[in-house]
Amino acid sequence: MRKFVNLSLCAVGALALAALAPGYASAATPGSAANAKILNIVTVTYYDATGTNLHQAATSTSVTVTLKQSPLTVATAVAFPNVDSGATTTSLVALTANANGSDTYKVTLTGAALNLVTPTSVTTNILTDVTGGSSASYTSGGDLVLGATSIVSVQAASGGSQVINIPAGSLNGIQNGSVVVINNISYKVTGTTTGTQAGYTVTGLSTGLGSATVETPGSITITTDPNGSNQAPNLSGSLAGTIVGERKYLEIQDRAVVSSNSANGTDTFSIVSDTKTGSNPTGAITDAATFFFVSVSINKTVANVTNNAAGATGKPGDVLEYTITVNNASAGNAGKVSIADAVPAYTTLVSGLGAYGTGGGSGAAGEKFATINDGTFTVDVTLNPSDSETQTGSPVVTGFGGTTGNAIAAGTPITFYVGTGATNALGGTVAATKTYTIKYQVKIN
Repeated sequence: MRKFVNLSLCAVGALALAALAPGYASAATPGSAANAKILNIVTVTYYDATGTNLHQAATSTSVTVTLKQSPLTVATAVAFPNVDSGATTTSLVALTANANGSDTYKVTLTGAALNLVTPTSVTTNILTDVTGGSSASYTSGGDLVLGATSIVSVQAASGGSQVINIPAGSLNGIQNGSVVVINNISYKVTGTTTGTQAGYTVTGLSTGLGSATVETPGSITITTDPNGSNQAPNLSGSLAGTIVGERKYLEIQDRAVVSSNSANGTDTFSIVSDTKTGSNPTGAITDAATFFFVSVSINKTVANVTNNAAGATGKPGDVLEYTITVNNASAGNAGKVSIADAVPAYTTLVSGLGAYGTGGGSGAAGEKFATINDGTFTVDVTLNPSDSETQTGSPVVTGFGGTTGNAIAAGTPITFYVGTGATNALGGTVAATKTYTIKYQVKIN
C-alpha cells in the first residue's frame, strides 16, 4: 500500500434636496479582490429660509468584498526525469490560484497504475518556488493555502521590475518570495505594501459632516521568474480587476524498484485538486515516473596463447588466456559490480614477467597478473588485495581479492571490482551501454 506521505471605485449615490454634491466613491469590478473595501459617501446640501446660508450633512456605507472561489489550475511544471531502478526521481506540479483572495485547497495524489515496478518510497512537499523557496511536508488531501488579489493599475516597468497597485488591505497571503501568475505569466514577488483603506467617520443617520480617509492602494513589486515563464514584467493598459494568483508547487519524490530485466517500469500518479469546501474540483492530470531496468551480461572465452589457437585444447606447459566480457546493454546503470572468478584446477596463475606486468619474482604482492579495459583505458591488476589499480583519466577502478605475497592457488577466489567509484572491496557503477573486458593467463600444469 502506498502512503502519500483592492481599491474599488463605486458609483456615487448622492441624495440632495437642493443640489447634488460630489461624494467620495470607489468602484467595484467583477475581479475585485477579497477584503477590498467599497465605500460610499452620500451628502445632502440645503439652505435655510433665507436661501443664502448653506448647510450639509453626509453619511456613508461600506461593503467588504468577500472570497469568490475558483478551481486551481493544475499542470506539470517539471516532469519526472527517468532514473535507474531503486533511485529517486522528482516531479513538480504547479498549482495556481484563480480566486480573488486567499483560499484553502486540497490536493489528492493517488497511485493510478504500476507497471513492472514496486514503489519503496513516495513523499510529497509543497514548495513556494522551484528553487530557493520554502518547503513544507504535505500529506495528500491536506490543507493548502494559496493567496490572490487583483489589479487596480500598473506603474511603468523599470530596471526589470514593476509595481502593481492593488486594493488596500488585499495582499491576501501574497508576500516577498511568492510566485504569482498574471494573465498566464509567472513572476517573482520582491516587495509588498498593504496600503490604507478609505474610511468615513459617519455611518447611518447624520445631521452634519464627518471626515474622510482617502484610500492609498497597496502594491506588489514583481520581477522575472527564472524558473517559470522567465519573462520580465512589462504590463500595460487597463488591467483593473485582473487576478493576481499565487502559485505553489507540489513536489513528488518517488522511488521504485523495477521487477524486470528486459523492460522499463513506470509508476503513474493521478492528481486532482479542490477547494476545502469541496465545490471546485479540477480534472485529473497524470504524472508518470519511469525507472530503467538493468541487465548485465557476462561472457568468457579462452585462447591458447602458446600455440596461438582459439581452441579449447592445450598440453602441459601451454599458457591459456581467459577473456571475460561484462556488458551493460540496458538503459539503466548497474551498481556495485563485481566479477567472481577462480584459477581453474590443473593450472597455475601467470604473473610478473610472464604476464602483463614487469614485477619481480614469482608470487610477489606487487606483481601484475591481469588487465581490465573499459573501452578506452586499460589498467593492470596486481596480486596485492589492498591495492586499487587506477589510471589517470580513466573511470576504471579495480580491486583484487587474494592472498598477499603468494601466487593464487587453483580454486582460490579472485574478485574483480569494476566501474566508476569502485574500491578494492566494493564494485562501482557500470553505466548503461558500457563494456568492461578482463584478461588473465594461466599455465597448464
